[in-house]
Amino acid sequence: MEKIIVNGDLDAVTRFSGNQVEDEQRKKRFLDASPELADVVFRLEDHPFLRGTLSAFEFDSDTFRQRADAFEIAFKDPRRWLGLTGALLASGDYQRQRPNSWAWQFGTSSPDHETVWRYLLTDATRERLSRTRTVLGGFLDGLAGVGGDAGKHFQTVMDTWLAEHENSKVFDWRYYLIKYPSMRSGATGIYYGADGKLGYSMCMLRTTRLNGRYRDPILLEVWAASEVGERVEDPWFTGYETNPRWLRLVRSGVGIRSVSDGFTLQGPEDEALQSKFIDICMRHEVVDIAGEGIMLKIPQHNHGEGLVDSADRVVVGAALLRDLVEASL
Repeated sequence: MEKIIVNGDLDAVTRFSGNQVEDEQRKKRFLDASPELADVVFRLEDHPFLRGTLSAFEFDSDTFRQRADAFEIAFKDPRRWLGLTGALLASGDYQRQRPNSWAWQFGTSSPDHETVWRYLLTDATRERLSRTRTVLGGFLDGLAGVGGDAGKHFQTVMDTWLAEHENSKVFDWRYYLIKYPSMRSGATGIYYGADGKLGYSMCMLRTTRLNGRYRDPILLEVWAASEVGERVEDPWFTGYETNPRWLRLVRSGVGIRSVSDGFTLQGPEDEALQSKFIDICMRHEVVDIAGEGIMLKIPQHNHGEGLVDSADRVVVGAALLRDLVEASL
């Protein structure tokens, strides 16, 4: 501490993390070149989410002040964080993979978990924060350019992105997380996907580990959109992300599971209900009943990066769920 404070000798420091030292060296060079921005740098350093670490910012004298101002506006009101998480995702893949894990770290909408933002924006090397920094910078430029109500801007960013994807019928995993706020309601901002990849089978954690109870975001929204309430079991899950997760009807035990190409279905154990179940399946023309299982396929196409949904699987799944419940299953 004496070497830093008295002598300003960052090169002699050995007991602080390499990330901190590198960040301080960059800030020093930046302030040497742009001393007029010292007040902005110090103000950002004092932000509770950053606490001295500015690795999530580009040291560009042309944009630094406006981005700092926009950052303070964007994160000021926790009641807007749900919209903020959607607007950030609509701006790009700002999330980053947690170290030594298949988990992905996003922001949080929970005021009780504000440390999630600090972890996302500071607890990594500058190199590992590269994508987050790029997306955040572009997002802040947009917010700085419009001024006014931040919450309204968040919604505009999401609406514009969603309209483009609806017009081109590209319903990837980002589309669902942006369109449906419930899919961004995990307090920790931690998500797991099959084989470490984000897709149509995800776990949205409320704790930091998979042995706690968590949600499958797509099944959660299918249940909510269907408005069938207590006739379906409240879908909480625990265990590895590879474990099958079923949305279960209370009366019949019929199950619905979100997979890469649609929904896998499980019929009722009670044979007396089988005919009703098959009838509902046949009414949904995209349902294939095969010898080894039952699949409700979602129309998909290849948009250059693999197959993505061409129809909103939440709408499709909720319609099927309603029909099953209305048939007393």
